[in-house]
Amino acid sequence: MRTLQPTTWLLIGLGLIALLGGGAAVITIASWKRAGDAALYLPALAAAESDWGIPQDLLARMAYEESHFRPDIISGATASPAGAQGIMQIVPAYHPDVNPLDPFAAITYAAQYLAQLYNQFGSRQLAVAAYNAGPGNVQKYNGIPPFTETQNYVRDIFADTFWLPKGVVLDVTAATALGSLGAVVFGELWGTIQRLLARIAPDSGSAP
Repeated sequence: MRTLQPTTWLLIGLGLIALLGGGAAVITIASWKRAGDAALYLPALAAAESDWGIPQDLLARMAYEESHFRPDIISGATASPAGAQGIMQIVPAYHPDVNPLDPFAAITYAAQYLAQLYNQFGSRQLAVAAYNAGPGNVQKYNGIPPFTETQNYVRDIFADTFWLPKGVVLDVTAATALGSLGAVVFGELWGTIQRLLARIAPDSGSAP
């Protein structure tokens, strides 16, 4: 008899909760992988993750968070107010050794930098936070800095890449039979499950 993995039981349970609440749980390939020019860069991102020991989809999800795979951002036609450029939103003043507008060079550089941050902090979450806010701020606050942007950055990336099977996210259609109450209840249940998982394995999942 085949034993189901814990994540499989979790998905089954969530599906039953949603269906009993009048909604529908639908598992889909992560929508961010279909954004913009993602298809052009996902193979390079996957290769860089493999080369630098980065969990599957982590660097790719960061690339989406940074540029949404938009051609105008990747080409530099649109830059951030902070001067960040390209697919990985690298600031040339801080990283002069790479051309951020060369997307493939930027991907390789970002992978190497993320691996360096992981070696420095020993935590995937702190490494991602340092990529966004700078390693100095992670050291200053001895953890994820209390900046709204950074808090949201880390939360959104790990919600998509670590708690469910790699490359899969859970899209929940709001409950219809019980109206908005069902959606609120389901949202609370899902939030509680996420917090419990974070306590059990705050820095595990697909990490090597």
